Amino acid sequence: MGTNSRTKGQIMATSRAPCTFFALLLCGLLLFTSHDLTGQGSKDSKHVINRQPVLGDEPVTLLSPRPERTIAVPFGYELLLVNYSALQSQRTHFKRAGLNFEQARKKGNDFYTAYQTAIDCGNPPGTIFTEAQFRNAWADEPGEEDELETYWQTAFQTNIGNVPDDILALDALQNKAPFVSAAGQQATVPTGAFYKLQFIPSANAIIALDTESPDYRLARRGIQKPARNAAIPALNRLSDMMWYVWDSISEDPGKLRYIGRDTITNSATEGIMDDILQKTAGNARAPWPGKTFGLDTDEGKALLGTPNGVAVGWLLIDRYREMGKREPRVTIWVVGNSRIMLWDLKPP
Repeated sequence: MGTNSRTKGQIMATSRAPCTFFALLLCGLLLFTSHDLTGQGSKDSKHVINRQPVLGDEPVTLLSPRPERTIAVPFGYELLLVNYSALQSQRTHFKRAGLNFEQARKKGNDFYTAYQTAIDCGNPPGTIFTEAQFRNAWADEPGEEDELETYWQTAFQTNIGNVPDDILALDALQNKAPFVSAAGQQATVPTGAFYKLQFIPSANAIIALDTESPDYRLARRGIQKPARNAAIPALNRLSDMMWYVWDSISEDPGKLRYIGRDTITNSATEGIMDDILQKTAGNARAPWPGKTFGLDTDEGKALLGTPNGVAVGWLLIDRYREMGKREPRVTIWVVGNSRIMLWDLKPP
């Protein structure tokens, strides 16, 4: 993992020949129209966040806003000024119901195209969040789910040849206030958001057990954007939370390989998964090994475009400098009435 991914200084722009005007506009459009808001220390202590001393009463210093970044566009076009922070802040989330297959496929295709553009052209890297930003708004509790469910054991046995036992469970709770919001203001009411996650270093895997983002919690209360940006913490998205913790505990974060979504309850994702399994397996409740799809298929793109898939899309785009080029594929299956999704971020 290169040192550039961890610097907090100003990010310098680079230009690459394969980058086109159309591709840049597509990246900007995607950032405006999507959001990963799915609602969803030592090994002995199972505290994975406590890597630095507690801040106590010291003032919290947050990273300064990302500066405008100049991107050189070939073929005679003028330079485009892209304020990446502004684009990030205006992502909007999917409705939890009413997403059909074609809408999900198109959204997934946009993500995949933007990821390819990031590899070819060099997007600004994702924000590197700090311990101070986490402690400003979140509390971490040792998760109770420190063992793998049987169906995850089967999946890992198949994929890596063994059942890992180095499970680091974390419950991140957004129950602190006041905190500095994503809009740089003082927020006085906790959102009640939570991320229940499992981190498995030996398998280079993360499993999201149960998640509700700050933005989703406020949307349920009827709070509209941009008012929500003034009431959610800077570190708020699932993809950013997963990477923040993973970067803290992994000896080589760029080797992250598997992202699991456990017991999916999002109605939009459930509908897409049921349709795909019924069509391809003849059974909307297909058990393991279920069905596997690459992002070169309509099914794979549709799953990436679901509320439970977009966090993977953002992880690929925001962390491509650390992770490099991948050829993602996703396996879906059903255990009882629970729908399961496992992303394999396979290197070429």
